[in-house]
Amino acid sequence: MRRRYPAKVEMTDALKAALLNAAQLEEGEYVLTYDGRPLTTVKRAFKTLCSRTGVTECTPYTLRHTFASHLAMQGVPLFHIQHTMGHTTHDTTLRYAHLSHESQRG
Repeated sequence: MRRRYPAKVEMTDALKAALLNAAQLEEGEYVLTYDGRPLTTVKRAFKTLCSRTGVTECTPYTLRHTFASHLAMQGVPLFHIQHTMGHTTHDTTLRYAHLSHESQRG
């Protein structure tokens, strides 16, 4: 049986509601917040989260590499990974989809 992989990742109901309500916000209000403070950038919020949890040497791009690599190690065709990640070229996907040493042995 061949597995089918989604071409997109669904957003949560909470995010959908926040984005739908964004049009009603006053100027200067933020759609996304963390601990009541505005989420100014994903990179800054991610760095804060990592430091609070003791994770070092990790960026949002680390998550993209991990996502692509796990799909590749599970046998998802690179074309599907490329489409899911929104890459326009095969070469870009190859930069993200790394195989683990264990998966290369067997």
